[in-house]
Amino acid sequence: MKTKLPQFCLCAALLGACFLTGCVDVTRYTYNDAPLTPVRFESTAAEQTFYDAILAKRYPADGPHGNVTLYFKPPIWYAHRTLKSAHVIVNEAVAAADSNHDGVITEAEAQAFAKSAGEKRLAVQREPAGTNPGPVAGAPSA
Repeated sequence: MKTKLPQFCLCAALLGACFLTGCVDVTRYTYNDAPLTPVRFESTAAEQTFYDAILAKRYPADGPHGNVTLYFKPPIWYAHRTLKSAHVIVNEAVAAADSNHDGVITEAEAQAFAKSAGEKRLAVQREPAGTNPGPVAGAPSA
């Protein structure tokens, strides 16, 4: 019995230290959701530019890929965070991109939205429809 008392005290001290340094953390997440706003695109290039801009804004290539936080807090900490659903994010982007609010995003509107969203991958030049890119290397000539 004498040997169990120091082990019990040691365990109690470790558990007490854990609770006093903030090992218990409760975070509740709530997602705001909304129905998806119907939208049309003038062309596939406008659609691609729009969605590339959303992705570049949400997940920048030079942005953080994770984080580590070290802090001390009260024994039981409760936090509540409200996050946006994918529908809310797209609805906000549609409202920002559709400048004339006609429900159709043109290539010019998509380009302007991409520029305002900090689109860095927009340097890729897209060929206009109906242009001939020229002969393919290694293809037999007629």
